[in-house]
Amino acid sequence: MIPHALNQPVRFNYETYIRVGSHTRDLKHFPEKERILWHMSESRIFEKATAIEYVQDQDVMKLLDYKFYFNQEKIPALPM
Repeated sequence: MIPHALNQPVRFNYETYIRVGSHTRDLKHFPEKERILWHMSESRIFEKATAIEYVQDQDVMKLLDYKFYFNQEKIPALPM
């Protein structure tokens, strides 16, 4: 699986690509779509973006430093 692009178009062998319908096409043939992609990436708010995809529910708390967060926010820690 090729992950979706975040801050720039997907690049392979120095060529950029875009999905058009069910096909992957060379981005240079779609300048309007490229402009839209760049505009979307410039307006994306980093703090609201997904940090990690496809994480199992039981692994989320292992990946978060929730103890630090609770301490900073003065929230009593949840029993784990």
